[in-house]
Amino acid sequence: MSDGGGRGARVRRWVVAVWAALVVVGGGVTLWLQDSARPPAPRGWYEAPSSLPTPPTASYSCPPGAMCPYAVYAGR
Repeated sequence: MSDGGGRGARVRRWVVAVWAALVVVGGGVTLWLQDSARPPAPRGWYEAPSSLPTPPTASYSCPPGAMCPYAVYAGR
């Protein structure tokens, strides 16, 4: 059995160090490419389009005195 020293342990340390360096470089390249692929964010205020559709108003008639739990009254 090996006591942790020698050529085998040194090679393993180098392999782990190279692997860790590649992981760090790969993560940095991923972040760099991800940022460059996004469109630039809008800066400042901008005018909203005035042609937005208005949501329809629902109006359900309910006879006076009747219980209408799901009635939605427009204008309220």
